[in-house]
Amino acid sequence: MSFASEPNGQASAESFLLRPMIEEIVNLTATTIPEHAAADAPLILVDVDRGHAVDADAGLVRRVLGMLIRDAVAAAAGPLDASDVPTIREVLITSVQTGDSIEIEIADSSATSGDTIAMATAAAESMAERLGGTLRVYRCPEGGKAVTVSLPKRRAAAGRLRRAA
Repeated sequence: MSFASEPNGQASAESFLLRPMIEEIVNLTATTIPEHAAADAPLILVDVDRGHAVDADAGLVRRVLGMLIRDAVAAAAGPLDASDVPTIREVLITSVQTGDSIEIEIADSSATSGDTIAMATAAAESMAERLGGTLRVYRCPEGGKAVTVSLPKRRAAAGRLRRAA
């Protein structure tokens, strides 16, 4: 799979809505859970504003979010450690608009170690930077981790938005 880039190495930007892309990734991810593991599949909740849009390479955003969502689902479906993890298995995907960006947070209820977190997010961090954004990872005090991807929001003169394919 290839992605268009500007001559300066930055990904080419187009304005698109985030929620349809995230819902598609969640639906595709849910279909990959093996039948024998369905009982341990986490509840996936999407609380992303329908109007949140970004100017970015849609294909690269899809790769970053897909990687992080699949990782969160796999982590939340993993073995439970009663001392570290709540008994509920869930992934929560939220978004918030800040001054000049949209932040997408993907939080899971897993027993994820610091080493696992670092390995799982290294590639996604590099791609987020290529998009002109940032990626931050936090261990949640109640168990699991939260990954926040911050991407530039849409330009004022972006014109008509399209749904990411």
